Amino acid sequence: MTYSLRSALGTLGTALTATLLLTGCEELVYKDRELFNPPPDTTSGFLGYFNVAEKQTTCGNCHVSFQAQWRGTKHARAAQDLEASGHAQAFCWGCHAVSELGNAVATAAGYNVVTDSAYRDVQCESCHGPGFTHVQNPSRETRPL
Repeated sequence: MTYSLRSALGTLGTALTATLLLTGCEELVYKDRELFNPPPDTTSGFLGYFNVAEKQTTCGNCHVSFQAQWRGTKHARAAQDLEASGHAQAFCWGCHAVSELGNAVATAAGYNVVTDSAYRDVQCESCHGPGFTHVQNPSRETRPL
């Protein structure tokens, strides 16, 4: 094989390798995610936490400043404080978790219907009411109290 043919094949091989490497990799700057999970209590429409481990409320996915303020309050650790008291009883959870108590919902809802960790703590919906309709179609008309 002549030098010029070897050189041409080497250049072609290098170009092909570079092309495969550059087109085969994708830089992901951001990734869209769902803004809400299906509500554990589908009847009431209470959403609760989007991420329980991070205490990220579903409402806080859009209302970021309210999430940041809430995170530093006693409401954000209502369940933890109740358990730490050593006096927790079943009837306490209606106030220390998202439920019908404290808002305009007239029947048992949230934690009082579905004992799910997504409802622990006094979250936005504890006072403002269910947010499922609002997250499906965010507008002034659909926002909770």
